[in-house]
Amino acid sequence: MERNFIAIYDLSPERKILYLSDSVYDVLGYTPDELIGQSGFCLIPEEELPGMQTYILYQEINDSIISLLYGHSRTKTNQLIPIEAAASCCYNMVTCVIAQVDPNSHSAKARAAAAESVVYIDDHPNGMFKGAWKVQGSSVKELPDPDIPTEPIKLEPRACMVLNRFTRKLTIMYCSVPASFILGINPTKCTGGSFVSYLHPEDSDYVVQEIDRVKSTSCVAQTKFRFISPTKGVIPVSLTVTASCDGLIAVLQSAAPS
Repeated sequence: MERNFIAIYDLSPERKILYLSDSVYDVLGYTPDELIGQSGFCLIPEEELPGMQTYILYQEINDSIISLLYGHSRTKTNQLIPIEAAASCCYNMVTCVIAQVDPNSHSAKARAAAAESVVYIDDHPNGMFKGAWKVQGSSVKELPDPDIPTEPIKLEPRACMVLNRFTRKLTIMYCSVPASFILGINPTKCTGGSFVSYLHPEDSDYVVQEIDRVKSTSCVAQTKFRFISPTKGVIPVSLTVTASCDGLIAVLQSAAPS
């Protein structure tokens, strides 16, 4: 199994760390409490900071639902390790599964196939994946001009949940505040409850099957289903799921009925 962890950042210029799963210790040597509240940039090598900041700006402008970033992170012992971050813009935060992984592995290639973009910071080779591009310092290289937006787009309202991958009911371990107006659920009260209980009975089996596929292959799944809201009734939603070895990230947004 890949060595990876879940990270959630705010949208401040410092990209403060809001949440880390326990498996961050296996990858970076830190406990979550040692890093939560700090800037996410504290782990990035200085020479990659300009490229990272350029990538973050581009990701925000595009309101990307899933993108892959390849760069380096610093461990507690000051060792630089190559990392992959599968990142999603989630309205008022950014969620990531960060892994120490070979970009040529089957799972990495599967994630690249599902991503909207694949990005390499500075000295990473470009062209490993179709449509890949890289950031060099403060500029974007080899990205077609028509793909560069001229102004920020309106952020799509999205809710983020962290789910327990080891329970059949997919226990909700964390739920972001926008779930209150997107899904009509109380983010605090739903924590500890069952994610499966919100699935329409006719959709439940295939959604759980898709999530099981993500758990077994570390791929990215995107699907649609009907969310049963206690206050809004039946809501068509789209779901993007990524997995770490100790949890799942579910990003939900309203979707037009299929």
